[in-house]
Amino acid sequence: MKTNKIFLYVDGYNIINAWPNLYRLSNEVDLDSAREELINIMTEYQNLSDKDVYVVFDAYLVRGGSSIEEKRDNITIVYTKEHESADRYIERKVNDMKKHDKMYVASNDGMIQRIILSRGGIRISANELWENYISLKEDLKRAKKKRKKHSIDNIVTIDDDIYKKLDNLQKKLDKKTR
Repeated sequence: MKTNKIFLYVDGYNIINAWPNLYRLSNEVDLDSAREELINIMTEYQNLSDKDVYVVFDAYLVRGGSSIEEKRDNITIVYTKEHESADRYIERKVNDMKKHDKMYVASNDGMIQRIILSRGGIRISANELWENYISLKEDLKRAKKKRKKHSIDNIVTIDDDIYKKLDNLQKKLDKKTR
């Protein structure tokens, strides 16, 4: 099955209320700080993953508010229009999804999870999203450590592709000399 794009839609306020660090920040400092921290985390998540990330915030009770999509770095931040919940916005996006696209939705809201699953999307709980984020960061640390080891073992720093070619060449030479 051919996949064109992979999307991750994050129900912003739902995740803020589910992650203890963001929930505490929203209560001890303010909601804007928690929103910005979530956006920063999702920006990093997108850099580490293969997904196009959309963070959706309700503007449901904002009078006269129209929907705003803001591109920041490499993610899209959406503020819904007046009388539109993040759930409704995400549901509409799942309905508009192309046949070969994959859509993940991060939310702990049971209703939106059922709707997403029934329409071909993939649900991720807040905890799963956090675990995925941490796992991606750990993978990056391991890759950096491995690259650093290669550069320490060699006098000259080389990229992984060239290192693999040289390693294969060395193995072929070793087989011939046996």
